[in-house]
Amino acid sequence: MRLGLHWFLLWTVLFGASADAQMMQAIVNSPNGYRGPGDIVSGATAWYGLRAYSAAYAASLGKAINLRRASDSVACDVLVASTGRLGLTSATCNSSTQGGITPAAFAGTDATATCSATASTTLACTGASSTPHALDPISGTGITQPAYIVSCGTFTGGAGSCTMNLAQTVASVTVTFQVALFVAKAYDQSGGTNDAVQATTANQPLFLSTCVGTSTNLPCLVFYNLLQVLQATITSTAFTTLTYSFVAIRTGQFTTFGGIANLGTQTVVGGFGNAANTAVIYAGTVVTSAAADNAWHAVQEAFNGASSVINVDGSSSTVNPGTVSTGLTSLQWGDTTTAPTGASTEMGMWGAVVFNSTQISNMHTNQSAYWGTP
Repeated sequence: MRLGLHWFLLWTVLFGASADAQMMQAIVNSPNGYRGPGDIVSGATAWYGLRAYSAAYAASLGKAINLRRASDSVACDVLVASTGRLGLTSATCNSSTQGGITPAAFAGTDATATCSATASTTLACTGASSTPHALDPISGTGITQPAYIVSCGTFTGGAGSCTMNLAQTVASVTVTFQVALFVAKAYDQSGGTNDAVQATTANQPLFLSTCVGTSTNLPCLVFYNLLQVLQATITSTAFTTLTYSFVAIRTGQFTTFGGIANLGTQTVVGGFGNAANTAVIYAGTVVTSAAADNAWHAVQEAFNGASSVINVDGSSSTVNPGTVSTGLTSLQWGDTTTAPTGASTEMGMWGAVVFNSTQISNMHTNQSAYWGTP
């Protein structure tokens, strides 16, 4: 504790006793030194993610998401861990007696098999323990994530083939086909009541337990088709400025707009552009910035008229995407019209807050350190 206090006093002397000092105090008080986006810039209108919003939320072991299991539609809340990472399921999972286990354990294994693919989306398998199903997440040595099954043919004697979402090159590796999990709700971890939900099962994003990073194997949610989206109703939207912050990857539909953060119905959008290798910021005028496809990105978008900023992986541009309209009450993680083919790990909106350059830089650094983005 004395060491933590000494660091706090040094931070205060060097950087002042306001927001930065408060952020340092959060580090002193946090488990394992964890810092989330809410420790970088507090006061989000809504924030959703597969980690903790803040050190305080991590310490509380608060709810992150609600998952629905494909095999029986049992639903279960998943909590954050004290380390800030996505943790275990809640003690009671609705009609299930399972609780206090990892999401992967809650899902269960659909099948295992020995499979091969050569720069192809076709996965040829033998020795399958059972027939895999569409949307099963897959994992194994050499499998590039985010990876899941699009469709499977008939398996006879354990032999058959499946079509994957991404081309892979693997040779006779053991592949695990996990029972699919879908995200029915993302809890607003910022302290508000703006939970983002999806009641229509076909429109629930797919959850992958192992998705981001080669060593950390962090989770993500996948927009695998049009209309996968989680939606919240914001009760007060009188602001004309705001900031989006999100982490995402685009793996398909490279020339189609794909919203990751969306206020209104494609009215104020942050996501990917209608040209390959671009991110977009939009509030009436389309403005794009370089963002390589098939790669993870940390993106900050500060909407402030002609003084707006889009920052992709630490690189900022001052742009004019138009003016934020008041009275927009629908906030979406994803897009109700043209959801991207890709994945995301977190998304937040700060209404009436325009991140300054220091906040943008600090948020990018925080996300990059956690998720491994550039």
